[in-house]
Amino acid sequence: MMLRAGDRVRVRRQSDPAQLTYSYEYGYVESIDDTRTNAVVLLDDDLTPRRVALVMVSPVDIATLELCLDADRFERSGGETALRDELVVLWQDEAEQAGLDIERLVPLPTGSTAGLDTWALAELHAGGVRFLLRARFAPAPPRLIHVHAAPHYPEN
Repeated sequence: MMLRAGDRVRVRRQSDPAQLTYSYEYGYVESIDDTRTNAVVLLDDDLTPRRVALVMVSPVDIATLELCLDADRFERSGGETALRDELVVLWQDEAEQAGLDIERLVPLPTGSTAGLDTWALAELHAGGVRFLLRARFAPAPPRLIHVHAAPHYPEN
């Protein structure tokens, strides 16, 4: 995708090189250099222009927003229901930080799945499109939980 000045973006930063986890900052593209290798981004928390490698910059929308969380950092004493609720809240917080407008979010009941290693957490609407919020568990080390929304067209 071609980025232009004024586009809302997220900038990826590696949080823990050993775990291959990332954190994201959000902002707006001010400019892109002529070689298309770097962008100048105005981050939300610091409006000082930052030169960032273009490979670390991506457009922000519902379908590109993803949380990658260390599964070992979550308390399991509350069971599946508590973990599902916590994942939904964390994703909502990230969507709000990214500046995304969620029109409606309806949590799904405990036990809802979207695959062998994937929970269906909630249905949501954004921009007139229906999405399914999913949590996918990576079984191999590092044990990560990927939380993301994908367009959802249920069969009726």
